[in-house]
Amino acid sequence: MAYETGISTSLNDLLDKIRLFAIAQGFTQNEFTVVDSTTKRLYMQKNTSNGGGLTFYFGIESFINAAVTTTELRLRGATGYTPGAALNLQPGAPSQSAVMDFVGNGPYVAYHLFSDAAGDYVHCVLEYSAGFFSHLVFGQLDKFGAYAGGHYCDAAHVGGLPSDRGNYQSSFSRMLFDNIGVSAPARGQISANLELNVWRMFNSTTDSPGSFDAYGNGRFGFTSRLLVGSQPNTLNLATPFIPIYIFTDIGGANSGNRAPLGVVKDLRLVWLQPFSVGQEVTLGSDTWKVFPMTRRSNLANTQDQLPNSWQLGYAYRKIV
Repeated sequence: MAYETGISTSLNDLLDKIRLFAIAQGFTQNEFTVVDSTTKRLYMQKNTSNGGGLTFYFGIESFINAAVTTTELRLRGATGYTPGAALNLQPGAPSQSAVMDFVGNGPYVAYHLFSDAAGDYVHCVLEYSAGFFSHLVFGQLDKFGAYAGGHYCDAAHVGGLPSDRGNYQSSFSRMLFDNIGVSAPARGQISANLELNVWRMFNSTTDSPGSFDAYGNGRFGFTSRLLVGSQPNTLNLATPFIPIYIFTDIGGANSGNRAPLGVVKDLRLVWLQPFSVGQEVTLGSDTWKVFPMTRRSNLANTQDQLPNSWQLGYAYRKIV
């Protein structure tokens, strides 16, 4: 089954539902342990169908502090697995995690889990409160070329001061495959064995010193106002679903050269204005479900100290 929806009672329960769904898609569980009173940790791996011989290793960690004022799902890739080691101490792990936060500890309104026939990705949408959404994704790119890797780990992160959260352009927040969240303490990651077998992080729209970075058009990135400009066509009222393209440095760190790695499979950017939240849209033989990045509104900055993504959203392909 490549689609599942339901109600999750807590953050740990959501992690367990992601775990079971991933196992059903062919991922192998390496570890699922209670670390301490605040933290639960899951490690998995899979030889994806187009990984070029590079095994996909990653970990997800749920964190709930005693007062339930901070709740997070932390997601980080690796190049191997060491039993019992922390996320940052796994072989080849990047220096930062992708972090889903600001979601409370449930019970949640609904979750949605998506995959394809090969089971090479898991995309999670969480409606943690009525009208408020977050996202966590991991899987295999639809790659350009035959390089080893092309795996990704990412999550929507709402950060900064409360006064920053209502601004959909805030650099303290990171959306999926987004390069403008330069002030956020969270980073999505892409694996690619090009020049070096390393996980590359979405850092900024310019090179970070001495690193091989990843770049995407998940909010602005290379494409600036591409998404905002993709409103209904005046001739046929059609609204395009925009692929998310991923690039990386090539020719050495800070070379100024970027190579396209691929697109994120079955996940698109969408301007939400013509659609209702959660609406199913049929394009040819495919069915897609649309959701806000965080919260839909008619304002670029709601100034209400709550997450806001204006009319920016995601379309997930639903395969049943």
